[in-house]
Amino acid sequence: MKYSFTKARSKKLLKTDTKLWILFFVTVMTMLGGFHTYIRYQQAHANEWIEELAQTTRVTQERIKKVEREIQQVTKEAELADKVVTHNTIMIDSLRNLFDLIPDEIVLTKVVMEPRTLVLYGSAPSKEVYDYLLYPPLKSIFTTTQTSFYRAGSRVHFVSISKLEGEDATQASSDHTLSIQGDANQSGGAHSHQKEKHQ
Repeated sequence: MKYSFTKARSKKLLKTDTKLWILFFVTVMTMLGGFHTYIRYQQAHANEWIEELAQTTRVTQERIKKVEREIQQVTKEAELADKVVTHNTIMIDSLRNLFDLIPDEIVLTKVVMEPRTLVLYGSAPSKEVYDYLLYPPLKSIFTTTQTSFYRAGSRVHFVSISKLEGEDATQASSDHTLSIQGDANQSGGAHSHQKEKHQ
């Protein structure tokens, strides 16, 4: 026996609105998950880039320090070269002045000039002549001067060793030996000069 004029319809488990909300929620969660994954990837990539940048910065700083050290070394070498040139110039001028001051009574037979030392071989009429005429110029140029004397015939022969000490005694790049041969019989104390260079 039927009491309804309409046919019974089956009820749906989920309504259409509920399905739409579920679809919207799933879509949002999927988008959030993808965005989170993208952020994590970009963060990892950024960390790698930061590490590479830090490494490059360290290498650059080391190169800068190396260049600075090289510049300091070149500057020191340039200053040393200037000191050597200045020292050699002063030494040459001083020796020229010394030769100009050598009196006629003193005859030099040999001069040995090294970076720190000047050795004079020669003869004088007496020790007093050397002490008064040649020793003072040597004392004004060099730090210390030591002289040994020996008599041969009528003249007193001497070997004078003068040394430079301290900062002014900058070593030159090579040693020089000056051999000066003189004739005691020549008037005016004339000398013939011969210069030899030792490697």
